[in-house]
Amino acid sequence: MAYNKSDLVSKIAQKSNLTKAQAEAAVNAFQDVFVEAMQSGEGLKLTGLFSAERVKRDGASTVFSAQDLAVDERTQRVGVRGLLTTFISDRRVSEVSKGYAIELQYAGGRIFLKAFRETSPNDPLEIQAQSQLRLAPAAGTGR
Repeated sequence: MAYNKSDLVSKIAQKSNLTKAQAEAAVNAFQDVFVEAMQSGEGLKLTGLFSAERVKRDGASTVFSAQDLAVDERTQRVGVRGLLTTFISDRRVSEVSKGYAIELQYAGGRIFLKAFRETSPNDPLEIQAQSQLRLAPAAGTGR
């Protein structure tokens, strides 16, 4: 999930019962602390804020449910499209469409995983991207 600063301020205000002005002051203060830590060269470690202990305590989990599968035998690729759902305890907190491309390689009688990457859910085999690459003129051709 991506937020711009305004979205983040609104979410913090909503979740903490702060006014938007108070939430913005908190975000600005965090930003100042972060920038100062980076400028000092020490970095910033937020122990316990985004920790495995918190994930475990809150019962957080993520589940991918495949909905469609496309196989391209010629290129030995598989495209998978589905829903990535995040739960905190028993409550669903997000559900996002995701696509993944899986590239396989056959060698010596074995199948190996060559690549696994996130793609567009609308084009998990990246067919549109490949056709655009083929249609794009080469650099320096003057087209």
